[in-house]
Amino acid sequence: MAKIRLHSPLGTAVMNLSRKYILKAVTTGFITLTLLSIALFWARYSCESALRANMVVAPVQITPSGMLPDEIESDPNVKLHSSIVAHFNNEPVPLGSVDYFKDRTIAGRVSNTYHYSKSSGSPEENVIYFDKKTGLIVYHWTHLVRESDLSTRIETRNFYAGPNAVAEKPNRNMGRFTDPIEAGQWFLPNGSRILYDRKLRRFFRIDFQVKTVAKGPEIKKDREPDIVQIDSPLDYGQSRLSCEFVPPREITPEPIEQETTEENRSLTGKRTESKYTVTIYSGSSEPYIPILDRSGRIDILDRNSLEVTGPAGWLPSPRSLQSSSGNPARPKDLLAWRYFTVSLGPDQYIGLVTAALNRDGTAMALATFDKNGNLTKTAYSRGTMTLRGSQHPSGSADAAYFGTPWAPTLTITKYLLENLHPLALAAASFITAGSVEAKAGHSAVFLMPNSFIAMHARDSASDFFDRYFVALLMILPSIILSAVLAWRVGKSAALTGLDANAKWTWVIATFAFGLAAFITYRLTRSRITLVTCPNCGKPRRPDMHCCHRCGSQWHIPEITPPTWRVLNHSHVMSE
Repeated sequence: MAKIRLHSPLGTAVMNLSRKYILKAVTTGFITLTLLSIALFWARYSCESALRANMVVAPVQITPSGMLPDEIESDPNVKLHSSIVAHFNNEPVPLGSVDYFKDRTIAGRVSNTYHYSKSSGSPEENVIYFDKKTGLIVYHWTHLVRESDLSTRIETRNFYAGPNAVAEKPNRNMGRFTDPIEAGQWFLPNGSRILYDRKLRRFFRIDFQVKTVAKGPEIKKDREPDIVQIDSPLDYGQSRLSCEFVPPREITPEPIEQETTEENRSLTGKRTESKYTVTIYSGSSEPYIPILDRSGRIDILDRNSLEVTGPAGWLPSPRSLQSSSGNPARPKDLLAWRYFTVSLGPDQYIGLVTAALNRDGTAMALATFDKNGNLTKTAYSRGTMTLRGSQHPSGSADAAYFGTPWAPTLTITKYLLENLHPLALAAASFITAGSVEAKAGHSAVFLMPNSFIAMHARDSASDFFDRYFVALLMILPSIILSAVLAWRVGKSAALTGLDANAKWTWVIATFAFGLAAFITYRLTRSRITLVTCPNCGKPRRPDMHCCHRCGSQWHIPEITPPTWRVLNHSHVMSE
């Protein structure tokens, strides 16, 4: 524990910094750090929202798609080739408190309820959830039944499913699920549902109507996927990112100008579908179910045989501000993603389409894969940069931060706000840049996962020197600010008479936590009034025997007690 020496005219005493003072300093520091971090968070959030709001990004398109056979794309009757179009909106990212409670509602992302539906104004409801105590999947079914005499009654039934069987009452022979992951949010066409159990390493198809359970082959440990999601995305990308496959089309010519009547009005610009059947399977109707791995790899599950093949593709990596596309993107590094399979007819799988939005919502990537999992085409979002009055094409991330008239000002403001953040937390943001989930990063208060230094840390193409040297240059304003504040605190600590241990404790804390520590020191420092030292002329503490600046003694005239004293004020002695 740090010590401070206090000298009095009557002697010298050594006093430890009291626990009360330490508790006061730590409490004040935490409150100051929290309030400052919240203020800086809202300032950065406003800049980031304004940058996204000013973005002008064209949809990402691949034409022709490259997924269909040549005889289809080269058909002379085809006037519009097949295409894949993806686009995203730049709406504000919801804050963590909203997502936290949303994810924990019934059928939320972290809930053990897989499906929930209830008719408005009616007692009818359907609930499917995992009961951890019994290890069974429970299907709760409540319907309103109308009798022959037109009366109604409520019928409630429960079904229980284990790895071995489905029954209306649980029993030991049904087995237990340990860690199941459910596929999708709706029933499959035959009324069944598919799930995967991590411990059993198998896929299961449960049919509550005919009360059967189908098991897939056991997956080898060296091939077992670290599944994040089965089937199409539910929580990610539904409103923020969209992607569609447009089949080739035939267009009939516009009719010769004539009097407009009800009969020929519908002929103008009329489109007819291609004679080829191109089906986009996704969700509950998909015969080939995509499985997303934590690494970004996507495998294909056959819904009938429950066998896994792949890899069929991966999530593409968008070209962000400080990183280019490269390795497959992990789901945790993306703000949104979409994927779906493409088939010619019900049983002819021809490929996979994937799209991804980077964590700060400024860049998007689109990729297609053939039936063997080979990458066929990629496309990236583009924007325009306004330079000297003329517009130039550029990446959408570059355009978002520098392309619009107010973008450079907002970008510089965001950069300066990041450098007001404590230096220690900025370094922690650099170290943990790749471990924070993209969606959660937008609500982080103490760390800055979407800061410029964190963007640089996620750039896998940089070498060791570039990674750390450039990072130091990026936080150089923060280093200078922290150094100046630490110097001022050290000077003030020496002025007020703190010993070396206490002084350096405050100096190091101020260099690490910047403004928060500086404000804390000013709020908790000693309030003793200083006097002028007659030897050095500098301010000194009056409660110390020696001047803490020059070490000279402070001599106080000795007070000699009198040889007499008054014993009784009411009685006067006289001869």
